[in-house]
Amino acid sequence: MEAGDGTESGLPNVREAKGDGCGMRHGDGSPEIAFSSWVIEHEGDLAKQRPFAREVRRAGRKAWVQAPAFECPFEPHPLAIGQHGMPGRAGHPASKHPSPRAGIGGPNSAMMRDVLGHTRLLSRREMGELLPDWRITIRDGTTGGGGARQA
Repeated sequence: MEAGDGTESGLPNVREAKGDGCGMRHGDGSPEIAFSSWVIEHEGDLAKQRPFAREVRRAGRKAWVQAPAFECPFEPHPLAIGQHGMPGRAGHPASKHPSPRAGIGGPNSAMMRDVLGHTRLLSRREMGELLPDWRITIRDGTTGGGGARQA
């Protein structure tokens, strides 16, 4: 989001900006706050997550990056326990087991296979490597919530 008239976001002095998180059009530190919630894990592998983290660090004067934590047992994308640690998880037999996602096409739907195939949760160590000198927190051990903010 960018400073503006609030017509897109409904908030005063805030304007929504859509684009590529790996190449934002902002100058260094031009938005006061760079905020990312559950985006970095959808960038793909670690090599693709690096440019996203670098861009968040560059763009905002202050920043927050929130993502599900690998260390938490519950993986929120398929709504399953422990599935994020399975190799080749998009084609893994566990991805075919019933889950609450059944109401939106099920865990074996094309949409869920795509989500599982392109989502990679970061560990606390990896988040720290991508965002050095930031404070890394894991909210709790059940919902998978974690975040990083500039120290």
